[in-house]
Amino acid sequence: MMEPDQIREMLHRIAGEFENVVQQKDTLGRGWGQFLNTPAAHRQVGLYGTCSGVVVLSLASRGNSAVLKDAASLLRHWWTHRATDEYASRRLVQTVRMAFLLLAMRISGLASSEELDGIEQALLGMLLPANMWGDFYLSDAVNDPTPRNASSAVAVIALSLLRDDTSSKLDGRVLEVVDQLERKLAASADLPQLDLALMSVAVLSVKGSTARRRALSTIRGLGHAVGMRLDTTLAYYYPYRWRTGTNGSESYSNDYFIVAPELLLAIAGLLPGAPGALRLRAETTLGALSASLSTGGTFSQRDRQLISTIDQAWAALLLRLAQERSSSIPARQHVWYFLARERKDNWFTERALPIVFLIAITVENVIFKGLTRWLDVFMTVGALIIGGLYTPSMIRRLLPGRL
Repeated sequence: MMEPDQIREMLHRIAGEFENVVQQKDTLGRGWGQFLNTPAAHRQVGLYGTCSGVVVLSLASRGNSAVLKDAASLLRHWWTHRATDEYASRRLVQTVRMAFLLLAMRISGLASSEELDGIEQALLGMLLPANMWGDFYLSDAVNDPTPRNASSAVAVIALSLLRDDTSSKLDGRVLEVVDQLERKLAASADLPQLDLALMSVAVLSVKGSTARRRALSTIRGLGHAVGMRLDTTLAYYYPYRWRTGTNGSESYSNDYFIVAPELLLAIAGLLPGAPGALRLRAETTLGALSASLSTGGTFSQRDRQLISTIDQAWAALLLRLAQERSSSIPARQHVWYFLARERKDNWFTERALPIVFLIAITVENVIFKGLTRWLDVFMTVGALIIGGLYTPSMIRRLLPGRL
């Protein structure tokens, strides 16, 4: 685990990058767009980027800076004028964007309790009768009627992550949502990777080790599963409806939410009650994040030239959790994680290892056959297991296209 001073330095670097490229939004305040390093003439200011900047600067202890206050002021404008500002009215009918607004304002410490309560109640007001969130909510009559795992999980994260005494302060409706997400995790691990990562963060941020055993088992399995590259992102696309113009006519559009699943799983792994395997995976991700940040002030995608602002927000949240949980993991858990985690096949596991096992079991049968009855039984069972595991794949390689 990284040292607290090292984490503070990384947060300081990311915050500095945001401060260097902050943009004026008319007379409403300052903020950021989707990317940090777009050419100056093409820079935009939007909800995701400004929320991300507020999160990063707040976690880097920039609470008294003019930049942070201006960005929070812009978010406050969008919130208070959501019924009349076309930009805000179009975005804040979307569950994920409303959730990010709440997360940013809550973490900033610059919103009054009345403001936070108003945003929280607006988000809770978008709940469906099934006690889950859909992707958008324009009105009781016009909304996404299908309960969505991803949007529901993001909303729970916005309400609970880095919140003190979470279970005692959360609205009972949120706990009902978490119960449903927990049941889905317990029922099946066969869900989209992005859903699993978001749901794991949501459940652990509220319930921790008190989550159901089967849900924790699914989450533990994510710790052992084959990992993606840190800079691999997945997108969640969804349609939505919104009202535009003075006559309030409805329009249709599409939006998306992009995130690196490894960052989410690492955040889940650093939450209280996370299985040891996921915690160890989080430490691996932290090492990769540290390497990425050491080459520049931000976390960047290897194959992309543009630096996403929302990626920096998730990275900052991960670093803050690492700062709070600096205790090390026992060596025995490291050993078990190394042995139990899934790995991608390579030449050794696909070719060399099967040949070694098949030769070894054949030689042992010849040498030890007839010494004792129990040894004969043991060698026969071993031959059946090794043969069953590796013989079909070896025959297919020796005789391609024949089986």
